[in-house]
Amino acid sequence: MVVGASSGARETQHQSRYLRRLAWDSTVLWESDFPAHHDVESLADGRLLTLSSATRVIDDGGVSRRIIDEQIVLAGADGKLQEAYSLFDAFAATPGIAPAGLDRRTVPMDGTHALDAFHANSVEWIDLPQFAGQHPLYQTGNVLVSMRHQNRIAVLDRVAKRLLWVWGDGVLDGQHSARMLANGNILVFDNALRTRRSRVLEVDPRTNQVVTEFSGDESFYFYTLGGGASQRLPNGNTLVTETSKGHLFEVTPRGDLVWRFVNPVQDPQSPRRATIHASKWLPATYVVPILAKNAVESAQNVLAGDVR
Repeated sequence: MVVGASSGARETQHQSRYLRRLAWDSTVLWESDFPAHHDVESLADGRLLTLSSATRVIDDGGVSRRIIDEQIVLAGADGKLQEAYSLFDAFAATPGIAPAGLDRRTVPMDGTHALDAFHANSVEWIDLPQFAGQHPLYQTGNVLVSMRHQNRIAVLDRVAKRLLWVWGDGVLDGQHSARMLANGNILVFDNALRTRRSRVLEVDPRTNQVVTEFSGDESFYFYTLGGGASQRLPNGNTLVTETSKGHLFEVTPRGDLVWRFVNPVQDPQSPRRATIHASKWLPATYVVPILAKNAVESAQNVLAGDVR
């Protein structure tokens, strides 16, 4: 199991981020020496795809600005950094498109202040060879990334180190969880900060058209300022995470509610519930062997008189 997390014991925001591999009994197998954050994917060859960041000074039209440069990172199975791709440099290498928000407010970082202009929050390896001939963005090894403060999602060409496709300006508003679907479309959780009514969009990157949208109705709608996630399930339904309210629900393609879960953990001093950053559906073929293994170990402990 690989997790990205934060530790209040570290001295700065940069140092509080890391990538850590755990055994099933929570033994720490290793911890990265670079500041990973938000998302991580384990690839078929054992490598790990994640996000990181570093401060740097850029020349913005003759004005020097210190920014937090978000990076797409490939690490080995041992957590050691192998490749890193700067999102600022990817914009610079892409004709006709520029990053927004280079004049936004600064945030504390590594003992100084820097512009958090990108704030990447999801990353995914593209592996849909059946669509490669339809559009260059489907080339295996390209990377889909969500940049919250750009209100954009984009596909990075790792070979050319530039952006092949960028979408969301004027449509998305503080989005999370951009995920490639088996049909070649992209599912994204749009937080919709201005309207304060979140929604889940499916966009066809070949046409830049939104093909489905779910935001509920007057009897049931959702909103989260931070976090938020969506996952298309094998049966065609969609699993949605409303982070700030600790709320999960599944809806059909027609928008009918199948089931919902509300985190029972609540602050006794306030009506606020514990948040759920994201959720993920797992098939029974993944879960059952783990449960069976735990059951056998529990039985062995009982037979040994080691009941805990």
